[in-house]
Amino acid sequence: MGWSIDIESDREISEPEIDAIVRELPQPVLGVFPSRQAWGWSLGVDARLSGNTLSLSGSYSMSGRIAELAAEAFARRLEKLGHTVTVGTFA
Repeated sequence: MGWSIDIESDREISEPEIDAIVRELPQPVLGVFPSRQAWGWSLGVDARLSGNTLSLSGSYSMSGRIAELAAEAFARRLEKLGHTVTVGTFA
């Protein structure tokens, strides 16, 4: 089991937008070996994109601070790209 944070936008989020955001993320959010996977992005948190929702997830053993940093970093950068976002947390 683990945690999940959904960032929902008022419009579709594109993969190139997430790729650009990933290049700007702070080191704790990127993790040790950041990579693009078929299902999404493997960073300090896992990120999956589906339409207008970016889902961030991780295990309970991960630092809660990393989850907070990741959600804030993705949400703020999406807003800079013109998205209006809502952040929801699910345990």
